[in-house]
Amino acid sequence: MRKVNVVRADFYSNGKIVPLGITDNLGNTKYIDRILQSERQFTSKGSVAFRFVCTTKEEKFILLFKNGQWILED
Repeated sequence: MRKVNVVRADFYSNGKIVPLGITDNLGNTKYIDRILQSERQFTSKGSVAFRFVCTTKEEKFILLFKNGQWILED
């Protein structure tokens, strides 16, 4: 797992989160074409994490939003 420098996402008042794109530390941006799966997970400490399976034109990857930080799963 690695932290992502910038994730652009929409946060809705009903609690829904929609990631739109990710930017790496070199400034390269990948825009998300589709979210194949999204789920809310509860951690052992009682907090909530969000998991998204996303695709771009080049690849498929998993984004986690946990404790206010975005993490890209390897």
